[in-house]
Amino acid sequence: MRVSLLRTLKNRGQSDLLSLHDIWIGGEAPGKSQDLLEVLQGRMTSGPATASVFSRLDGAASPVFESMIALSGKTLHFDEIKKRAHRVGISATAVRGALADLVFVGLIANLSIRHDGVTSTVWGVPTEIAAAFRSLEQKDGPSKALFQLRGFLEGMMAGEGLAGDPAEGQVDRMFGFLADESAVLARVAELPKTVHAVFTEMVHQHGGIISLRKLSKISKVPADQICEALEDASLGTSGYLNLEPYGLRQRGRVVTVFQEVMAAWFSSQATQGEIQPSDEASIGVDFVSNFDRFANYVDDEVIRFTARGTIFKSTGKRLAERLIPNPGREFGKLEILEMEYRFALAFHLIDRTGERTFRVTDAGKNFLSSSLHEKQRMMLDCLVEDRDMPGDLRHQIQMRRIALGFLKRMTPNLWYDAMALAYVSRHFYLASLQLNAQEGEHGEFPLRSSADLESLVWNLFTWIRKHLYLIGFIDLGYEENGRASGIRLTEIGAEFLGMIPIQELASAGHIVVNPDFEIVFFPGKGAHALIYEFDRFCEREKSEHLYHYRLTPAALHRALTEGMSLDDVLATLQKYSRTPIPQNIEFSLESWAKSGGMVTWYTQTGELTCASPEILDRIESHPKLGKLGLKRTDSTALILQSKGDVEEITGWIQDYGVSVRLRGATA
Repeated sequence: MRVSLLRTLKNRGQSDLLSLHDIWIGGEAPGKSQDLLEVLQGRMTSGPATASVFSRLDGAASPVFESMIALSGKTLHFDEIKKRAHRVGISATAVRGALADLVFVGLIANLSIRHDGVTSTVWGVPTEIAAAFRSLEQKDGPSKALFQLRGFLEGMMAGEGLAGDPAEGQVDRMFGFLADESAVLARVAELPKTVHAVFTEMVHQHGGIISLRKLSKISKVPADQICEALEDASLGTSGYLNLEPYGLRQRGRVVTVFQEVMAAWFSSQATQGEIQPSDEASIGVDFVSNFDRFANYVDDEVIRFTARGTIFKSTGKRLAERLIPNPGREFGKLEILEMEYRFALAFHLIDRTGERTFRVTDAGKNFLSSSLHEKQRMMLDCLVEDRDMPGDLRHQIQMRRIALGFLKRMTPNLWYDAMALAYVSRHFYLASLQLNAQEGEHGEFPLRSSADLESLVWNLFTWIRKHLYLIGFIDLGYEENGRASGIRLTEIGAEFLGMIPIQELASAGHIVVNPDFEIVFFPGKGAHALIYEFDRFCEREKSEHLYHYRLTPAALHRALTEGMSLDDVLATLQKYSRTPIPQNIEFSLESWAKSGGMVTWYTQTGELTCASPEILDRIESHPKLGKLGLKRTDSTALILQSKGDVEEITGWIQDYGVSVRLRGATA
């Protein structure tokens, strides 16, 4: 038996029809019954209106309706409906309540039929309502039309029958003025007050994507009216979104705000200074500096590991307290040390020995002598691929790379909404998916543990909050209750991403060098590069508004083994100190360098001198240096008897983990 919408409406009483008018349309109902039937029939065959009413269903009504719509137009007895509902865990009592709710809102009809002298009640979804509901599930449009303004405009042109160069040119012109930030803000300001409130909540609380069910809970305005207002203003749209083929728990109609609109909205907030954290956290170049300290400690000391290949917990805590000066607000010292350790293993910068200890590999030594930019690049590669962060890596790694691209669009030193980068990146990622793919093409139906749209963006935000902060690309802002409220692109991040030129160190600040080996650094603009330099040859003791360092033999030795020369250290101190360097400092640095095995090479005469005879013994055994001819004059000196490339010879000597000091004249 076919269930007709008009027939079921005619079988209802006047009070039922008035209730349906309130639910589906609202406002004052027509006085004549015929007019009331016509407006109801027109409204109830509208896809958006059907979806809006469906989104307000609670409890078992939604799954019962979805189980019945598969057999739309047909009537079902209660036992049949109960059997289908039982498959999804719905009890008979809940089914009866769901049927009553669905009949009340008009999504299904109950009819009395007589067969063999017996009258029974059956239920069914009117054919017209089923057709309207299914029209929303068409997936033949490009995915970017749901998330991006340009895709939406391209869909409009296609709908009007335009194609090729004319359509592309029209889209370019329309996109040019519609995506402009001032134009976007003007259209948002012109939204009706009730829709404007929904718009701001959608952007800030839901990241510009919300299901009709959630939309009905945050606003009493009918969903189709909100969609119409957003589409008329070219700010957003609505559509059917099925991500189950991609292992994501999302299937149903959603309302979206376009990616370009969200980016303009967040940018305007930042420019106008609307984000004002009560507290902030910045870690600078500490993650890079911490690794240098860790690697040199591994090279100089014995660190044993467990049978599983991890550092003993007690050893880790001791090392963290000794090596990590500034853990930052987001991390503990031990947590940072463990991340440095994972990074070292991932890139084979350290290796385990047969005695259950560690050693720095040749790759590790090359890394330590690399520039700050190159170290950041390798560390960023590791953090992007981090598999210990929450979330499905099929989605998260791609989204992390997208986030780095959008980070370049942020203005340095301005506070943005904490979720802005994650929200916009998720939009771009979803727009790149082929949502019109065939079911099952990309995987099985997602499990309950699979991500949904909310966890997708929160997992990305966790990575941004942890890893982009850790590498110093962003600062974090907090509300008084400790909730993260803002992110800020740092000069470190802007330099790495090529947005601004690397700062000249001339304006980075100045230092005071005290005779007790303390260095006080007064940071200026672009101080991070100079902070990194001091971290290489000093021990950091404090890092608040001023940075307090101390010169030690161990710190100097670390710098020399990383490729710095004693002359580099002295030149840095002299350049940034506003007073002369105390004589005892210069004398002590030279003494420490010599006792650590520094080799002085007088290039004019070829003489190599070193306070440690053992170092010269090893140099004598170097096969390539031996080809140049080596003559030992005493225990602390030898002569290179042939000329060679200075840089190449210096590298051969540094292979032994010692620094080289070049001098032109004889000692």
